[in-house]
Amino acid sequence: MKRIFCAVFAACILFTSAACRPKEDPFKGYTTQGDISGGVPLDHANAREISVWQNGDSTYIKLTFNVGSRMSGGGEEAPASTSPSYKIYPLSYPSRLVVEFEALEYADYEHGGFSPAGCVLGSFLHRIDGEKKASIYFQLSADAAFKAFSSGNQLEIEIKPMPKPEEKKGKEQQRFIATADAYRDLCGGRIADIPMTPSLDDSLQNVLLVSGVMDSDITAELFINDTVAKYPNAVREEWMVQPIEYGGRPLYDASLGYMAAYSENVARIEEGTASAHVLIPDGWYVTDLPKRSGGGALYSRRTVISDMSSEYDCEMLWVMKADGSSEAFLDYEFQTVESAAFSPDGRRLAVLERAAEATNLYIFDVETEELSANLTDMGFGDMVSAYTWDDLGTTLYAVSGTDMMLVHQYDFNVPVENKRHGVVEKNGADEGCIAYCGGNVYFVQGDMDKGDVIYRVKCDGGVRKSFTEGSTFELSPDNKYMAINAESGISAASTASAKFRLYDMQTGENITVTNEFGPQSFIWSKDGTKLYYFENRLSGEGGESSQGDTQTQQDSYPYTLWMYDVATGKNSMIGDFPTTSIYPGETAGSIYMTYSDSDTMGERVKATYQIDIDVTGR
Repeated sequence: MKRIFCAVFAACILFTSAACRPKEDPFKGYTTQGDISGGVPLDHANAREISVWQNGDSTYIKLTFNVGSRMSGGGEEAPASTSPSYKIYPLSYPSRLVVEFEALEYADYEHGGFSPAGCVLGSFLHRIDGEKKASIYFQLSADAAFKAFSSGNQLEIEIKPMPKPEEKKGKEQQRFIATADAYRDLCGGRIADIPMTPSLDDSLQNVLLVSGVMDSDITAELFINDTVAKYPNAVREEWMVQPIEYGGRPLYDASLGYMAAYSENVARIEEGTASAHVLIPDGWYVTDLPKRSGGGALYSRRTVISDMSSEYDCEMLWVMKADGSSEAFLDYEFQTVESAAFSPDGRRLAVLERAAEATNLYIFDVETEELSANLTDMGFGDMVSAYTWDDLGTTLYAVSGTDMMLVHQYDFNVPVENKRHGVVEKNGADEGCIAYCGGNVYFVQGDMDKGDVIYRVKCDGGVRKSFTEGSTFELSPDNKYMAINAESGISAASTASAKFRLYDMQTGENITVTNEFGPQSFIWSKDGTKLYYFENRLSGEGGESSQGDTQTQQDSYPYTLWMYDVATGKNSMIGDFPTTSIYPGETAGSIYMTYSDSDTMGERVKATYQIDIDVTGR
């Protein structure tokens, strides 16, 4: 009995001793705060490969470094002798692990990428344009303790997820962060030293800037107001307050990038600046989609394309439907879309692209959405100035060339592709205008003796004939009238005709629109009943060579829009605008204006507005 008692007593002592022994820290030897530094300075450092895997409750990241890069065009490449200078540190709310390099010239791992594993959900390379310093951000599912091992040209990081911290008050407290869809502004240097860090969003597809975590939405809102006030290039509409949970990530709201368009004042009507109806918040209108293709507005949208090695901008064509939804129209990347025009039968689409110092004129098959012809390569030359379709949509005409501007044609009726191109008029043409009407092509050419003359030539061959004098022109949609500006070319000082007039295509009668000035630009309404034209007040009283007065030079709305009513012969002033880039709207009393803000050259706002005009009261 005594032996049993002693055994039980000994067991109790052991149990009590074990219960009193402090629990072993599962993160002993790991860094939970602060940073780990290592490596040595390396020239031409290249993060060649990254691999991620899970083993037990730990996740491992291995980075392999080379010096130089054959893949990125840097020349010779060899394994590095050690890791480049690095600093590793964690960020919370959202959970991230940052590997920051003093200098990293190449990141070839992006060509192959890596598969997420364990607590590593995704990653992105962060670099400010023009800086050598670069960081690789690893997005984590939770805050993590970590340790690092460096051997030769490899750096291995072990990560252990940490449990959610206990709330002090026994109840979960809601936390908030400020987010900004301004990561490209940060990388491009438009905002610098901002107290925010980048993070992947909830979809792991977009990078946002995030603030530190805050205890209230009011504090986060005040942070946004103070920060935006300190950074002139910050766009308030791109910022928002969001609740954030431990291990969570911010939500990306694509509409934030469009909000600036809704607050922009794009006109001055009756002495007061005014906003306008936003037709397309994220792109520039180019033309209407034919009804056979479903209708809607065709527009170009600036898009950022990311692949495993680079990021670049391009423009793509989209359709804005009647219900306000959008969808991609062509799977084709353009540098800059200058204009686009469907053939009258709606089967083909001509797109003029500006690429560097040259142009490309493409023809697409609307049904197959495939490229039918690149007319630049077909003999049109790389400086396409203006183009137009014939009545049937089988032939396209253009003023184009390389060394000399000529009138070209491309006829789809010709069965042999390399014989479709031809030159309609070989004696030259001026840039800017071309039209088709009744089997004739109209264009302009000027010289010092005759001034600016509008010529016409038969499409099926013939000698060009003088039609009337004029520097620029545009036919009405019904071909009844030709609007002619006689004061924009070399004949401006000598012409005896009206500065801006209509030419009746049936009778040859000239109808004066205005003798006050030659318009900067002009367009017809779709029904041909109204003619919209701009007075350029920057030109002053002395014509285009004058600089105008100082007040006008500083005016944000230097172009005055006028409307001419063909039926009544009455001119009406509409208002003042910052641009002359307008297109006819759905009705005679509406126009579309493509606009980009001057402060960021279109980075903040690149939208299309609808201006509605009360034509009945004019």
